[in-house]
Amino acid sequence: MKKHMGRISVMVLLMAVLISFAPGVQAATKTSSRKNVSAGDVSASSHTARTTSNLRMRSSKSTKENNILMVIPKNKVVIIRSREANNWYGVLYDGKAGFVKGGYLKDNTDKMKTTANLRLRTSMDQSKKDNIIRTMPKHAVVEVITKYKNGWYLVNYKGKSGYASAKYLLDTDVEEKVIKVTTAKLRMRSSMSTKSKSNVMLVIPKGNKVELLSEQEKGWVKVKYDDKIGYVVSKYLKNSTKEASSEGVVKTMAETLNVRSSMSKASKSNIIGTVKKGKTVTILEKESDGWYKIKYKKGIGYIKGGHFTDDTSRVGKG
Repeated sequence: MKKHMGRISVMVLLMAVLISFAPGVQAATKTSSRKNVSAGDVSASSHTARTTSNLRMRSSKSTKENNILMVIPKNKVVIIRSREANNWYGVLYDGKAGFVKGGYLKDNTDKMKTTANLRLRTSMDQSKKDNIIRTMPKHAVVEVITKYKNGWYLVNYKGKSGYASAKYLLDTDVEEKVIKVTTAKLRMRSSMSTKSKSNVMLVIPKGNKVELLSEQEKGWVKVKYDDKIGYVVSKYLKNSTKEASSEGVVKTMAETLNVRSSMSKASKSNIIGTVKKGKTVTILEKESDGWYKIKYKKGIGYIKGGHFTDDTSRVGKG
């Protein structure tokens, strides 16, 4: 009897060893040791797709094994990392990598475009520099994975996923604002007539930017300036080639300088303020005779000379 029991114990032990090498057990072992994938860890050929139903994500390309990592809810966005045989896709979802069947995926149509050079980051912290994956150029199209209420979006751009500031993203089917610059002091009016002064709402300084809303008849255009909407004569407007908030150059002042409404030091009447030593300014253009056009408060101004301590190209604040 003891010999018989001994034989059974040996057989049980051998079976346990054999089972440990079985495919199902190996898959389970891989599942338990699978690491989360960090933002940006995506192949260069990847793009996003949306689930059409609740979809099982698996650790291997098989529906027969006990290899289910999670169930991805319907209408969620996943990042396609690879296309495999038999309609399997390698995907990334919620920081985890796995495989799903392609028949339950459709192309993600939630795309947006950048309105400025925009940093793609591994975290939602714009104060850091070591979390920058890359800088996406203006007008780049990104695929939106998740929209957060704190002003950040998780996006995918050319195979890299990360966080970007929603402030500099616009729906691809929405036209960007048309910005014009005044070439002279320009009256904004409540109606399209120059015969009366009673319809003058305000005077827009020379060199200031306005948003063009629509073109009207007889040389008039409807514009927005300083949160007010009115009409101006279009011949005193020119195209804006630079956007101060995203494409200017930020410089730090080496000394305190007067900010003027025009490029002249002949009089004090054009002084509209000062920029103090150590403060930063956004340079819009380098003018003639050593003058610089800068962004000043809600408009523009001019300072004389290159009294700066540094010169750093600026992109969108995200």
